[in-house]
Amino acid sequence: MVRIGLIGYGNIGRAHHATLDQISNCAVAAVCSRTEIADLPAEIVQFKSIDAMLDAEVCDAVAVCTPTFDHIESARRVLDRGVALMVEKPIARDKAAVLGLIRGLDPSVPACVMLNQRFQPAYAKIKEILDTQTIGDLYRVSWHMTAWYRPEIYFQTSTWRGTWSGEGGGLLLNQCIHNIDVLQWMLGMPASVWADCRFGKFHDIEVEDEVHATMNYANNLVVQLTASSGELPGINVLELVGDLGAIRYADGNLQVARLSQGRGDHSTTTLDMFGQPEVYWETVSVEEQINPHEALWQEFVDTLNGSGSSSVPLDEGLNSIELANALLYSSWTDASVELPLDANAYAKALARRETGFREASNTQANIDMNASYR
Repeated sequence: MVRIGLIGYGNIGRAHHATLDQISNCAVAAVCSRTEIADLPAEIVQFKSIDAMLDAEVCDAVAVCTPTFDHIESARRVLDRGVALMVEKPIARDKAAVLGLIRGLDPSVPACVMLNQRFQPAYAKIKEILDTQTIGDLYRVSWHMTAWYRPEIYFQTSTWRGTWSGEGGGLLLNQCIHNIDVLQWMLGMPASVWADCRFGKFHDIEVEDEVHATMNYANNLVVQLTASSGELPGINVLELVGDLGAIRYADGNLQVARLSQGRGDHSTTTLDMFGQPEVYWETVSVEEQINPHEALWQEFVDTLNGSGSSSVPLDEGLNSIELANALLYSSWTDASVELPLDANAYAKALARRETGFREASNTQANIDMNASYR
């Protein structure tokens, strides 16, 4: 039985507790929170500090469920003790901080990041199609990810959300970090990026809540992104077009098109001025919808029990942070940014924008964490 400790017991900490209750061969054994938790089950021990929880040796693994600005420090203290780690996304606000954390990681200590959308069956199927070259070499990808709507109360009841000091960004670092991770998981990293970020367009916040971006790859692939946390109705539409066909994933429906003749071959051989190959569309069924949080947690627990290995180790969280940082840096500098990103230059640019936290509203918000996963 794997004993799990939770650092932080706010919205996401409680959500992870509920998920872990559904996982086999594990149990939440301890919670670290400075605030007294009145509804904590009697069998779970509460500690007021990380060191006290680690000193008690009641946990085989620890999950960092604190606000973004605290992820790095809490994760480092866990890893320094040689305890297995699961850290919430994003690992940190900037690339330099992630590099500092993963440098010198002990490979014998399991450490993962909660980038769970790789377990979403449709995305896993798309990656399989790409890996098998079913639609040939890609030349265009577009992703409209505007289903991340958040009302004003989401930000105003927090001191750190929507601030550079607290989150290091907004839409890109918080919600769309999942999409960005899936994108680089499928396609790899681009050679350069350009972005137009709109800061506080829909909300009273410092950070970005709308993004328009282009990513250019060394193989001439162009990827275009549109993202928003203020648009209604929002959509989640991913299109990938290759020489032999296309993939379209729109709000839960996955379709694949196959050409009777490859585009490049047809273009250079046909004598029909307005001709084109036949196009055959099919709807692809994917596995029954699963809880990606639960799937990643089960894999992590199985790893700790010696019956598996993690597909999202801690260093896998670096690329999504780097891409999010690069898109922000491009918008700040109004220029294309080449990758790899200069981590130190970005960290300095971020520091210049930090103005601290804000006073939170006392309004009591209605919270349904299941509604946040889109």
